[in-house]
Amino acid sequence: MGRPHLVFFLLLFRLVGVRGEEYVVATYNVENLFDAVEDGAEYDEFRPSSFWTEEKVLVRLEAVSRVVRSLDADVLILQEVENERVLGRLVSGYLADAGYRWHFLPEEEGAVHVAVLSRIPVEGVRVHALKDPRVAALRSVVEVEYRLGGEQVFLFGVHLISRAGPAWRDEIRRNQLFLIARRLEEIRRTAPGVHVLVGGDFNMEADAVETFFDRALFPQDVHSVWSMMVPGTMPPGSYWYEGRWERIDGFFFTEGLRDGVGLDVTGGEVVAFPWLLDERGRPWSWDMGTGSGYSDHLPVKVILTDLTRMK
Repeated sequence: MGRPHLVFFLLLFRLVGVRGEEYVVATYNVENLFDAVEDGAEYDEFRPSSFWTEEKVLVRLEAVSRVVRSLDADVLILQEVENERVLGRLVSGYLADAGYRWHFLPEEEGAVHVAVLSRIPVEGVRVHALKDPRVAALRSVVEVEYRLGGEQVFLFGVHLISRAGPAWRDEIRRNQLFLIARRLEEIRRTAPGVHVLVGGDFNMEADAVETFFDRALFPQDVHSVWSMMVPGTMPPGSYWYEGRWERIDGFFFTEGLRDGVGLDVTGGEVVAFPWLLDERGRPWSWDMGTGSGYSDHLPVKVILTDLTRMK
């Protein structure tokens, strides 16, 4: 795979200290964050020649930044961000004191992309792209390398193809997972013992994703953050679709992150602040007409703890 062209920003402002032995990583599908510059790749409704305006952009940035601040994650994966311009405005204009010194997304074709915000120093970034002649553009997988608690961690940010449309999209979604699985296998061969965390919007139920990884990476076990959540303590899913909750957002991680030694995943949560929910208790989807709401997805976060530093 060729070297990707990656848009990378380094902002010179105060770094908010990471919480001692604990790290919070979150994923959030923001439901379409666009600017008001017409580039040609936008969805029709987000073109200034339609009825998308700078005033609506400001309302959108304010809403997204409220969620990001409330999550207070050390690393945050965002889905459905248009480009580096609107991402830069979010971070430098609305999150300037939040400590996200590193933020980036791939520069590629397509209307929306995966972005990563980070308070933690980044050791490396790679982009993995899948091409399919049936689709004009597929969102790339973003890989970020960290060192947490002295241990090497690879984080993958994903947004798999939507389920809307023809049945062959299921095949593309599986191929996107195969792309990730091949990279995970490569990491296991070349750097045994390192940790892997895959997070994002999978557009598949968590059980199906976990089963796929278990089979593709056998004998390596892969675990879902959903298995760590206590039923009844939070919404049973991150997305409401056709009358039921679905667990399509979340994290999956390798065995070394739950072995009780060194760095471990010690908790997970569907983030359901009351103001993120509508009157029915479902995600308060953003309404372009009124400017109200936030997203049709709820954020999901995972907590990693350096057990060697626990007192």
